[in-house]
Amino acid sequence: MEASIIEKTEKARFNVMLLQIISFGFWMAGGILIQFPFSKPVIIICSVMSAISGLLFCYATFKNLFLSREIKNNKELFYALSNEMYKSFDYKARTSGLFSTLISVILIYLLDDYIHLPVKMYCLILLFIAVITVGVHRLILYK
Repeated sequence: MEASIIEKTEKARFNVMLLQIISFGFWMAGGILIQFPFSKPVIIICSVMSAISGLLFCYATFKNLFLSREIKNNKELFYALSNEMYKSFDYKARTSGLFSTLISVILIYLLDDYIHLPVKMYCLILLFIAVITVGVHRLILYK
């Protein structure tokens, strides 16, 4: 298999992951901002930003799915891009996401007496921190 095809596929996978992380970040940030008591125009802007980012995230997810299927169907690409190095990257990224979530839970527990937010906000913030940490760490390792 040509190295250029493997390199092109690897770049495509990195770009799709980058698009997923950025769109998820804006999608969740919009969802978190909607919960605050802002004026009507600000809430509408946050809602539109969140909706567009959510659609962009769905697009990136489907593109990632099709790219993964392409890699699995091609034996040479599968062996080149599914080796132990990439698996260790995924494990390291998930572990960093777990620890960042645990630290966030501890901080929210300690600051809960001073900051009064609904439970829905706490859940969205924890989800945002976990997914963004895993995605950014994975992108750093893949780069």
